[in-house]
Amino acid sequence: MDEKERIAWAINYLKKEHRLKDQELAKKWGIDKNTVAAYRRAKGIAKGNVLASLAKDFGINGEWIITGKGEPFPGARDKFP
Repeated sequence: MDEKERIAWAINYLKKEHRLKDQELAKKWGIDKNTVAAYRRAKGIAKGNVLASLAKDFGINGEWIITGKGEPFPGARDKFP
């Protein structure tokens, strides 16, 4: 899985887990909802504010997003074997 795919996975996971809509994430991140949809389809590399929010606001492991090392969040391997 490359960085685009990890970002897509994280956003899709958060949308489902927190029942969020693209429009809500777009507003939070100051981007267009179509950009959020593109990120969910692994069609672009998210900018710093999105990556920072994934880590700070949602607890996604920044190292995992960038390098693929570790887990997306604590307990992810147990939840998604």
